[in-house]
Amino acid sequence: MKHRNFTHYLIVLIIITILKLIYKYSEMDDLHFLLEPTSKIVGFLNNSSSIFIKDAGYYHESLNIIINKSCSGFNFLILCFAIHIFSIIPLLYTAQQRVYAFFILFVGSYFLTIVINSCRIVLIILLNKLLVAYGFSINWMHQAAGTFVYLFFLIVIYLTFNHLIARFAFIKSMKNDEKFA
Repeated sequence: MKHRNFTHYLIVLIIITILKLIYKYSEMDDLHFLLEPTSKIVGFLNNSSSIFIKDAGYYHESLNIIINKSCSGFNFLILCFAIHIFSIIPLLYTAQQRVYAFFILFVGSYFLTIVINSCRIVLIILLNKLLVAYGFSINWMHQAAGTFVYLFFLIVIYLTFNHLIARFAFIKSMKNDEKFA
């Protein structure tokens, strides 16, 4: 019983490895599914429009930024999905449940990635404006702020998702107890 989920964990690890390899060899055109919506949200929040420049990314002239492969959030998407799927695998008993969960959690992780990545970029833009206004120019701030935002949201996602799973499991066990009462 202890190793019941080993195969499922292994399958997810293989899928994550394949996704990482796909990302490693992907080009800008391969990441439109992440870059375009992120660029649109960043543009909307900053009243800026962008143009797509092949092999460069989405250029926001008024912000003087390019949203490119390194800003895609692909690694965050993989981590977000992994947190979700690894948390729920032990609670799923049928192959059908696991397949549904896989796709639902991947789509949910995709939308979370778009929103959180857009927030990350907007925060970095705001921090950069603030630093420049006070005469600072810190190159590492971009990566530090991005790391902080991603780590913060991964922790929040993990805690929230596990709380919801525990709550659902408790409600489900209460309903089962009522059947036998």
